[in-house]
Amino acid sequence: RPDEQAQPVVAFEPDRDGSMVIFGTGGSGKSTALRSLAIAAGFSQARGGPCHVYGIDFGARGLSMIEQLPHVGAVVNSDDNERVVRLMRQLRATIDERAERYARLNVATITEYRQRSGDTLEPRRWIASTRDERTHDSQRSRVRATESMWCVANLVET
Repeated sequence: RPDEQAQPVVAFEPDRDGSMVIFGTGGSGKSTALRSLAIAAGFSQARGGPCHVYGIDFGARGLSMIEQLPHVGAVVNSDDNERVVRLMRQLRATIDERAERYARLNVATITEYRQRSGDTLEPRRWIASTRDERTHDSQRSRVRATESMWCVANLVET
């Protein structure tokens, strides 16, 4: 509520809320919000199970600060094609493998899987991605970032 200068507290519960997209102009706090969520994910062990965070940075390295956190698997700059492809393949393999295991137990969410299987250490995977308009001024960069974001969205939906 900008007209009131209010900053209400919000909560994100992945099993209830599904996916999340944060939009905003340059300098509006998108990367700060993603970094905050990534840090909070490190505390999830005590409240439900571990969470592994991965980042794909299409911007001005706004996610680089979280790279050293113990629950962060990787933060990859979009210019590093080899690492982006490797990360996508790893996440795709995880999704495929989980789909089979979850189907065998007839569960749809990681919370249901943890409850039914007794495997409370099954890690949630969270992908953070940022794109800074100020660093993507060429048409080629915008197309590449859009295609990559579509790939990430397609990856996590299946």
